[in-house]
Amino acid sequence: MLKPRIILAMPYHLGIIDIISNNLKFHGFDVISFDQMISPKPFKYPHIGHRIYKGYRKIFFNDLSYKNKLRNPDNIKYIQDALTGWDGYTDYTLVIRPDMFTDEVLALLKSRTRCNFVGYQWDGLLRFPMVMDKIKFFDRFFVFDPKDQHMNPNLPLLSTTNFCIDNFPLSSDLKCKNHQLVAYFVGYHIESRQIAIENMVKLLLEQDVAVNFFINGAPKSTYNEFPVNKINNKIKFEDNLINVQKS
Repeated sequence: MLKPRIILAMPYHLGIIDIISNNLKFHGFDVISFDQMISPKPFKYPHIGHRIYKGYRKIFFNDLSYKNKLRNPDNIKYIQDALTGWDGYTDYTLVIRPDMFTDEVLALLKSRTRCNFVGYQWDGLLRFPMVMDKIKFFDRFFVFDPKDQHMNPNLPLLSTTNFCIDNFPLSSDLKCKNHQLVAYFVGYHIESRQIAIENMVKLLLEQDVAVNFFINGAPKSTYNEFPVNKINNKIKFEDNLINVQKS
């Protein structure tokens, strides 16, 4: 019996695409995955004007897609070639962060999907508003923030929680011997989040929960009164899963 086939298109983002792809395989799917660059073919801007315009779109419109628009011909051919082993079609497609993919790529993926073409925005819609123009491509579109549904009643949005990885091997060697509850958190420093993070640390400590917090890119003047680890190196998702076992 053939396994169900799924295309996973999403940002690479510290290796999380590989973690989710492996989890889908664990649950019985054949998987083809594409990150936001799709084709690994090296890219060169046709001329300096394209590079400048890409920066303009990124800074003033939070639009990260312009470079991929220039890559469309290579990306479309790469997808078509990747699907030849599946007779050109997949059963399902899941696109996470659809704003990172061009309309042409989304249209191609949808045309090659026999069953559900599904989108999921794991950031709030307003954080990357370009995604609003992508919703029309999908059979089902999920958001994790209920506010997005309430603020956009005319859009066909479905609510879902975030997700967990249930196939990562548990190691007895890594298992922490400390029986105290530990809260593990990793995030980028965003000024508007700082008070919320500080309040969360206070609440956890009041409940006798140890905190193992890592904030990337935090200025020296921040979090100095709290047991927060300020880091400058990114932590890959696989390493996070290992660190959770150690906590």
